[in-house]
Amino acid sequence: MNYVEVPPPDGLRRQVQCVWRLTAANAAMPVQTVYPDGRCELIVHLGQPMSRYRLDEGWRVQSHCLFAAQMRSAIRLAANGAVDCLGVRLTPVASRALLEDALPTLADEIIDLTQTQPTFAQSLIAACRAYAIDSNATHLWQCIEALVVHIELDDQIEQIVAAIDAASGDIAIAELAKAGRMSLRSLQARFLRSVGLTAKEYARVQRLQATIRQLDGQAPSLAQMAADAGFADQAHATREVVRLTGLTPGKLRRALQAERDGDATRAWPLRLCAGMRARRLRKTRFLAAQFSPDNPARMVGNQPDSAGAVNSAPTLAESCRGTLAVRQFATLAAAALNSAGVFCSLECTLASISSGCSGLRHGASTLSR
Repeated sequence: MNYVEVPPPDGLRRQVQCVWRLTAANAAMPVQTVYPDGRCELIVHLGQPMSRYRLDEGWRVQSHCLFAAQMRSAIRLAANGAVDCLGVRLTPVASRALLEDALPTLADEIIDLTQTQPTFAQSLIAACRAYAIDSNATHLWQCIEALVVHIELDDQIEQIVAAIDAASGDIAIAELAKAGRMSLRSLQARFLRSVGLTAKEYARVQRLQATIRQLDGQAPSLAQMAADAGFADQAHATREVVRLTGLTPGKLRRALQAERDGDATRAWPLRLCAGMRARRLRKTRFLAAQFSPDNPARMVGNQPDSAGAVNSAPTLAESCRGTLAVRQFATLAAAALNSAGVFCSLECTLASISSGCSGLRHGASTLSR
């Protein structure tokens, strides 16, 4: 596997952070874990498109031309053959260059540009193919310039982004608003419009990046890492890391180490290892049974009774939504699935429960087979 980054021309440095290229000769490349970094990207698969895993959909093959909007949690990608992927990483304030006012609604989404922007997608694919043959070719930079040149960058938000980056997310958003002589509400609205995340979400992502750098650099202890990254304490750090990655700091450190060492089994939380302990498998089967439609104890609404009438009893989510009970249940469910090798953050689990538990049931039933 080979990964390289190329800086943009001077005239595009405010809009583009870099162009990157990832190549791998075969599908044996380990599954890739991509952590949020506060940057949107244009991505073209010149080789076989990779697959992305989502809890509610499982593995799904991506399109050849994509727009990766802002991510608030880690994503997993798997190769389906020879990989040749070329991406354009935009700066935060240039995130709205393509989809403009729709950007704030697209967090955690990867958009198929061949469907939404077919003309631009064809131009971008052609420019990337020319760049792959000759990196001195100017077609790609011209294509990007035509995209971003019409976007008026928000100078104040650009400065606030720089301040958050410099502080690795450990900075009070209210103080930034005060320094910029704007209200907190105005800052949040302008930041969301330009970047695609709220200022608080962006700061959280940058704090995660700082935490990852410390974990990957073998910080002396998790408590010291939490202090250096600006968390209130180790428990606060653990909650934030689990929120964004689905892993505790200790497990994340081991996963990062495994990726460096090329141990795909350890680095990839979704893989069900052949040597899984029987105790973990029993946990998974228990969860699968709880979410099975054949389980009579399951709280489901709108089911016909013996007389054919529709039972309006509340669903589990409807009866417990927003209560401590459902959050405790989601925490236990996410922990059990993670221990079994299924990546599942607390937020994903709560969302699955709120939508009828379909996504969580899919993950659990798949492992129980």
